[in-house]
Amino acid sequence: MRGFYFQNRIGFLFVLSALLGLWAGDVRAGLFIGLGANTSATAISGDGNVVVGTNSSGVPGEPRGFRWTQAGGPVSIGVSASPGDFPISTADAVNADGSVIVGLASFGNFTKPSRWTAATGIQPVGDFIGRAYGVSGDGNVVVGATSSAFSFRWTQATGLIQLDSPEGSFNRANATNQDGSIVVGQTSGSPTNHGFRWDSSTGYHRIDPADQIPPSDATAISADGSVMAGFNYALTGSSGFRWTEAGGFVSLDPSGDPSEVIYPNSMNSDGSVIVGSRTPLNGESHAFFWDQTHGMRSLETVLTGAGIDLSGWILSEATGVSADGTIIVGSGIHNGTPEGFFAALVPEPSAVCVVGMAGTIVLMRRRRSHGRCNRCQAAM
Repeated sequence: MRGFYFQNRIGFLFVLSALLGLWAGDVRAGLFIGLGANTSATAISGDGNVVVGTNSSGVPGEPRGFRWTQAGGPVSIGVSASPGDFPISTADAVNADGSVIVGLASFGNFTKPSRWTAATGIQPVGDFIGRAYGVSGDGNVVVGATSSAFSFRWTQATGLIQLDSPEGSFNRANATNQDGSIVVGQTSGSPTNHGFRWDSSTGYHRIDPADQIPPSDATAISADGSVMAGFNYALTGSSGFRWTEAGGFVSLDPSGDPSEVIYPNSMNSDGSVIVGSRTPLNGESHAFFWDQTHGMRSLETVLTGAGIDLSGWILSEATGVSADGTIIVGSGIHNGTPEGFFAALVPEPSAVCVVGMAGTIVLMRRRRSHGRCNRCQAAM
């Protein structure tokens, strides 16, 4: 009896130690899916279920935006009802649940900012030549740039309005937050371009000092608008940055090469994960994955560490990340052909999960022990 109890206890401790080892480590399992030849993935919905991008496999010069899910694969969003002589569409951004897609499309013989839903199809956003680059998480606000050299913010109620900015500047709105109240982008200046942050309460603000000469840009924003990412060539080390009001600009790679071009494309909902591309001087572009725990890493390193086989792939850029930071999309070269990709990381077990599993083992052991006691009493 005593020997059985000792062996059972040792077994329990062994299992518990293994579970705690999984929790403390960085053990992950991964999934990687190519989206098809001549595709590029540009964004992913916050819930991680919908990928959007552009397919160039059809008529040369006439790309089509697509919406991809694991269940349905890539499905074209089509073109507008009056596409003109050169029908095109792109899918450049998507809202949190994947129901709204924005980009550009041909209307007559002009390309205009566009907004797609399953109910309406592709509709123009305003009556200007231009492109939509971002959409709010709720899908109600669209931001972008026009050929008239101004950045815009659009809602169904207000229509397309110009964001206030320095006169004569070329502006581009890159992204907006969950409710569309904060917009980030870039404004041309003399002698270089600079990032801006606009909010519905206080309007336009340049993100770097007025006397700064090295260029900057704001390219991504968190759901609540408190975190920004972009590049700033005035930083020490890597030019890619993460910004908060409390901490200001912090380089994504403080010991990185200043000559490297760092372009953060997207961040998760709380700004703890940032993805993009990094291109060394006279070198090839590669996708990066940054998080607060590990800092800057190659996305290929992260995925191969998760057990994913990337044979035949070069991951050129990461363009989108889900709200929880576990799903990444982007574009690369697969066996010599451009192709978009979807990559999912399954996080290590949480402390709650480990404790719950250990508790289950304890209960099972106690039940077995009680069963033995009852049998002993019956024998007596």
